[in-house]
Amino acid sequence: MLGSEQFQASSNTHTKDQNEVPDESVHNEQQVNEVNESVEETSSENYENSIQDQSSSTRKKGRTAWEVEVISEEGVVKRKKMKTIDVWSLPSGERFMVPFDSMQAPTLDAAGLLSGVLSELARQTSSFPINYDDWRKVPSQYKNDIFSKSIMPQFHFENVEIAKWWILSNIGRKWSNHKSTLWVEFYDPSLAREQLISNCPAGIHRDQWSTFVINRLSEKSKEMCRRNAESRKCQKIPHTNGSKSFARRRAEMENELGRKVNRSKLWLDTHKRQDGTYVNDEAKN
Repeated sequence: MLGSEQFQASSNTHTKDQNEVPDESVHNEQQVNEVNESVEETSSENYENSIQDQSSSTRKKGRTAWEVEVISEEGVVKRKKMKTIDVWSLPSGERFMVPFDSMQAPTLDAAGLLSGVLSELARQTSSFPINYDDWRKVPSQYKNDIFSKSIMPQFHFENVEIAKWWILSNIGRKWSNHKSTLWVEFYDPSLAREQLISNCPAGIHRDQWSTFVINRLSEKSKEMCRRNAESRKCQKIPHTNGSKSFARRRAEMENELGRKVNRSKLWLDTHKRQDGTYVNDEAKN
């Protein structure tokens, strides 16, 4: 059984110089690099994802449980209602089953449960230090360790390679969003750099926080913020799916309709209000 102590590994272990990268002979390096590039391409457009993650976190606190399937070492499958916190207290040998849809994304309630776990992992600075300014610079070893030691013992996937690609991409986005949330919460424009550095949040290694603040105050970071603001202005068609992933909504629609749902049908469904009207004029075209 995995406990919370697994996440509290020494912060000093993962408070390395950003240019120091462990042996890149770790398994699946090519796949990890592809994930890194995918996350970086979307990192400047994560505002909407950030809002969804925060909304999802709030909703799950009030949710009774996710209804998921659990498989034993003997292959016996049974249904359980579980909360995110229950993931770490499963009986030995049992794992949560996470189905993926035809678009290679997790679906059904298991997707919500998995998302909650990944949000927790992404916020663990002992696992994913915030002193890196780019997800691609976070050493592959850290990502592989989390997947093999925290994810695989708790979750069952039909296709591990697809699951790993999706999970690391998702953690990367959540990690980026977490850093943005930290900055919004602790940044005060009236304070000098050294004052900001001295205001280190509880639970974060001071060396990590110092580098994080310096990175955020850099011209490169400021320029990215400006680009993000411009990108958000171009997002003129909001969806109505809330914190629910499109994969989960697609699964619901397919269950309701009794047939496969294509991208266009899903797009129409998630850009209309409950009364059937489009969210705005742009969505009609």
